[in-house]
Amino acid sequence: MSNPSQRCFCAFCRSPRTVYLHQHITGVDVVLSLVASLLLMLVVFQDFDPRFLVFFVVVLAVAESFIHIRWRLTITCPRCGFDPIIYKRDPARAAARVKAFLDRRKEDPLSALAPPPNLPVIVKKKGLAEKDLR
Repeated sequence: MSNPSQRCFCAFCRSPRTVYLHQHITGVDVVLSLVASLLLMLVVFQDFDPRFLVFFVVVLAVAESFIHIRWRLTITCPRCGFDPIIYKRDPARAAARVKAFLDRRKEDPLSALAPPPNLPVIVKKKGLAEKDLR
């Protein structure tokens, strides 16, 4: 059985973190949902009953939503607040969210104990635009 999580680095602050790979249920999750619904059927009806399919659908929906929410929560970096999903759609909105996250973090007294994010330093050279025009 493969590991559902993977160690990687944040694309913005380069801090190490763990993300979940699967954003939807796998075959193992379907089998486990089937077993759970069969056990629930035995508890509720004390015999085989085709109404267990309702339990199966409900358990599948709960499993799908749990796995998708777990995946989505691990995508965002806990140190800098960078979200690659939002960045892919709208980089300006992603930059605003990172700035707001860092401002909130700066005001939070508990963040003084957490390690700071390793943010990239962007150095703009003056006079570069003047040289390009010549």
